[in-house]
Amino acid sequence: MEQKKVRLTTEEIVAKNVSAYRFMLGLDYEKFAERTHLTPERIREIEKGADVLGNGIELLRIAEACNIQYSELFEDADTGSTGLSKNAYFPDVVYKRIYKMIQKNYKSFTAFAKLIGVHFSTVSLWMNGKTHPTPIAFQNTLTVLKLKSYDLEAMVESTREKKKPVEKAVSVEPKKEEVVVADDFESKVVKIMRLQKELPELIEQVNVLYGKIYTLKQKLLELS
Repeated sequence: MEQKKVRLTTEEIVAKNVSAYRFMLGLDYEKFAERTHLTPERIREIEKGADVLGNGIELLRIAEACNIQYSELFEDADTGSTGLSKNAYFPDVVYKRIYKMIQKNYKSFTAFAKLIGVHFSTVSLWMNGKTHPTPIAFQNTLTVLKLKSYDLEAMVESTREKKKPVEKAVSVEPKKEEVVVADDFESKVVKIMRLQKELPELIEQVNVLYGKIYTLKQKLLELS
């Protein structure tokens, strides 16, 4: 009897994926923490499901360190669920800066909406603070605007600096050299994980193609 698949919560999916990618990269908590600029304790908390969606920038760091897209942390390989509506928390200042970038660089919300694959009214709802982007829409937004975790961190940090007395204000520049790029071996590991997810679909496509070729072969033999 086929076992029924249990649909996980968004928090459970992300926690499971963080643990899986860390395992596939062969890193213990300490090494993975260094790679993501988090603490080993925080990594353990996330993998155990504690406050998983409480800090989206943390998850973005993890995704970048694993050389995957942010939205992939929200994909459940077992049930095939993707594009979940529940996103992690990002400070309001991040959304406000992103919306200003959209207004500055694009003629209309409609033009930007087409680029990231959503309806123009959806972007309008984001702008009004009524909703926030899904993980996939947020990833597409980051890709189009060429934003990384250190850019979002700089947005948050700049707001904190403004609240300090003028004499203590310190200009914070994003440190691009801190971005960790996965080496060739780890990149191959991640590609293998992606291929494993797509393998059933690829096999089905091959079977369909084989069936068409066999049918064509039989018709040719009848004509000979």
